[in-house]
Amino acid sequence: MKRCPECGFGAVRSVQADEKLQVGTRIFTRSLPGKRCEKCGATYTAARDLAVLEMAAASEIIESGEVSPENFRFLRKVLGMRAQDLAPLLQIAPENLSKWENGHARVPPTAWVLLAEMVVAKRDGRGMTEKLLKQAASPRPLPQAVRLASKHAA
Repeated sequence: MKRCPECGFGAVRSVQADEKLQVGTRIFTRSLPGKRCEKCGATYTAARDLAVLEMAAASEIIESGEVSPENFRFLRKVLGMRAQDLAPLLQIAPENLSKWENGHARVPPTAWVLLAEMVVAKRDGRGMTEKLLKQAASPRPLPQAVRLASKHAA
């Protein structure tokens, strides 16, 4: 039996525990598998299970349509994307993104929709939105004459 990394004494057992996540003023709760120390009560949840909680919260936020600085920042973080990396995809300066996330400027609905679509694409295992934004930020010129491969046929 493993010992608790917190107190070093208690045996750690598998449990289902409610994990909470706060985004702005909202608190999202979900029961997740984890480990709990029998002596000190410390609970440990695997990072992959916490990612499930984050994605579930992101999905609820997206479904609500509530555009706020806190929600925008949270969705960006769920993607694992730095502000410096997202700003060029949205074709804005990083300072403007910072203003949106800190409530000093209104988050444009189009930016919200693009970010939300990127999160949904990640959740559903498809990554076209981010790929298309990257291609639009650094397009490759097409030659005058283009021979199409059969894979593009209808």
